[in-house]
Amino acid sequence: MRNPRLGVAALLLALAAGACRDLPTAAPVNAPTQAARGELRCTVAVRAGSMRCEPARPGGPRAEIILGGQGLNVRLRTTSVSWIDGDNVLVADVAVQNLLDQPLGTDGEGGTQGVRVFFVSGPDVTDGTGQVEAITDSVGTFTASNQKYYVYHEVVQPRGVSSAQTWTFAVPPTATQFEFTVLVETTLPAETSALHFRPERGSPVYQAPLYAVWAASPHDVFAASDGAILHYDGNYWRAMDAGPCNCDPFYDVWGSDGRDVWAVGSGGQAVHWTGGAWEPVDVPAAGGNDLYGLYGFDAEDIYAVGAAGTILHYDGSGWSPVSNGGFTGGVNDVWGINVENVWAVGDDGTVLHSSGGAFSVDTVFAGAFLTAVWAVDDANVWASGAVFSGGGDGGGGAPTGVLYHYDGESWTEVVDPELAAQPLYSGWASGPDDIWVVSGAEVLHWNGGAWARLVVGSGAPVYGVTGTSATNVFAVGEFGTIARSTGGEFATQSISEILPIISLWGSSATDVWGIGGPFIYHRDAGGQWEQSLTPDFEFMSGIWGASASELWAVGQNGTIIHNDGGGWSTVHVDSAITLRAVWGSSASDVWAAGEAGALLHWNGTAWADAAVDAESRSALWGSGPGDLFAVGDGGSITRWNGGGWAPMASGTTVDLYGVWGSGPNDVYAVGDEGTVLHYDGNPEMEWTAVATGAPAGASVFAAWGSGADDVYLLANNGLDLVHWNGASWRTISQLSSNADVWMYTLWGTGPTNLYTAGDAATILHGGR
Repeated sequence: MRNPRLGVAALLLALAAGACRDLPTAAPVNAPTQAARGELRCTVAVRAGSMRCEPARPGGPRAEIILGGQGLNVRLRTTSVSWIDGDNVLVADVAVQNLLDQPLGTDGEGGTQGVRVFFVSGPDVTDGTGQVEAITDSVGTFTASNQKYYVYHEVVQPRGVSSAQTWTFAVPPTATQFEFTVLVETTLPAETSALHFRPERGSPVYQAPLYAVWAASPHDVFAASDGAILHYDGNYWRAMDAGPCNCDPFYDVWGSDGRDVWAVGSGGQAVHWTGGAWEPVDVPAAGGNDLYGLYGFDAEDIYAVGAAGTILHYDGSGWSPVSNGGFTGGVNDVWGINVENVWAVGDDGTVLHSSGGAFSVDTVFAGAFLTAVWAVDDANVWASGAVFSGGGDGGGGAPTGVLYHYDGESWTEVVDPELAAQPLYSGWASGPDDIWVVSGAEVLHWNGGAWARLVVGSGAPVYGVTGTSATNVFAVGEFGTIARSTGGEFATQSISEILPIISLWGSSATDVWGIGGPFIYHRDAGGQWEQSLTPDFEFMSGIWGASASELWAVGQNGTIIHNDGGGWSTVHVDSAITLRAVWGSSASDVWAAGEAGALLHWNGTAWADAAVDAESRSALWGSGPGDLFAVGDGGSITRWNGGGWAPMASGTTVDLYGVWGSGPNDVYAVGDEGTVLHYDGNPEMEWTAVATGAPAGASVFAAWGSGADDVYLLANNGLDLVHWNGASWRTISQLSSNADVWMYTLWGTGPTNLYTAGDAATILHGGR
């Protein structure tokens, strides 16, 4: 297992060589404020069949964990709202989406307490007359007696979605609109700790290409990539593992709704998402051919197309081949207006059509190579691609773009110089006067009068575009490019970085520092992170401060840099040693430790060599000038008692990466293979292994706490946050839901103000 404090330069080289991919999260986009937490007011339009829930007002009672906060803490997702005329009943399928970084409905110890949605006021008729009644499955006391509620008997993982419940309302025919307010009540593993870890910088780090994007709603968007599907929940993008290799690409993604999503790709692979995890689905009918396109009408009527004339249909139970009319070329995309009007396009300029059964060749555009087809209605279908000056599919010459339109009777070419500049890859439209089509590193937009070129990102090729309206369009492409248009230019939602941050320290909640490689990061009172270079571009590994104006950082070549409030300067260099960690009890008592016995001490005047052995040390922590613990390679633990260093019996030979304590008799050391050790002050100076439930095969990189009953560990290679509440250990947050990269360092001011940082200069801030 890798030690993040060893060889940052080597890590840089390894990352530059290119891992298969990293799984990230983008920065929040128009994220709701904390004040939005509280009751949710839901408005139901009876005849229109719609139900919309939004924050009713800030605040609200808090006897237990009462979430609310539509789009911040939870989201009530409503589908299939329908008015049953004659029965005077309205029914709606409602699911609960978890937007926290803790699971809903569990205390973290294996039990399932579930989620309850309480009606706290209404339903009240706001348009029309009469009385509406909610017909729920339970009645109980929460904030008042005899409150109706729906209960979801399940655990909803971070960013996950519960199964849908059918909510029923008795509605008189004289009522056309009504409102009610609800509170979402549940149990969390750590109810008084951080609920959200928001990326503050460096995320996402996703650099693999994104081939296609599909939106169930403005806050439910999926993008297909190499072995992963990225998901946007309205606040953040994150990547979810979806392939066994993490490398084989998925070329397209589509769903009937946000809980029923498919992705298909190379070798005929297919995966299915139902709100919990991506499950692989065997598709023998694909014959091992690559699948390029995907489209459907509902959960039991889906088409997939691909190489060698492959056209498949899913009927809810399995995938089966569909006749392709004898076409043997690649079928690159498919789109349907309804079940009796389905179009597909492919090689050799071929357009295929189905009226509800077998496909047949409808049209051939000689010399063209068609990559995409999309439609608004029967009389507005578009197909895009490229033509080559030498003729054929890539038969010489520079390719130019081509767009064809079907008006319900025949296909014609859409002629415009803007369209011909570069090949056209994919498209989407909300109407005949709102057309979006990908062209190289740009998206072309037709507004009914002219085509406009909109740059996406920093010039990387764009492959996919989709939207939910003319003012909510997403584009994806090479190097993890994700961009969004809310009416006009695209704003990039992705950032790429390489080097990790491996040490954090702060003087207060508004003054936090990070270090990693040759970069120093500082969070100011406004919440912005500033990046600067270390003096002489030295790679640094550890940072600590006595105050906001007395900071130290250490690293390679025995370099120690100091900041007295006026900037950083080098105060010590020794090319014979490498330093990994620094800690002090005051401005005149600072220790630096590193590889092969490197150990230095600052007495307020000068740095002096204090080496006592050849142990390599990775982390330091102490309770005062006469009590300091150092942990390192091979299970090494030594203790300073004010007069000398003494070895301690760790009971392990694995490398140790972190150490923290609430006092001299309550200290934790963590390291490789899920190792967590505890020292209780016993005179034998022996450490005891602690069972935390963290994966034994993965490293625990850091420990930090605000007290003896509030201790946090970066476990599972820094992907999970494990918490000790004084009675039990619980995994309270899956940090991978925000940034699926390794996190190495942890620091905070209390249980609701935590910072963690790691690969690709990612910094997450945990709060309420």
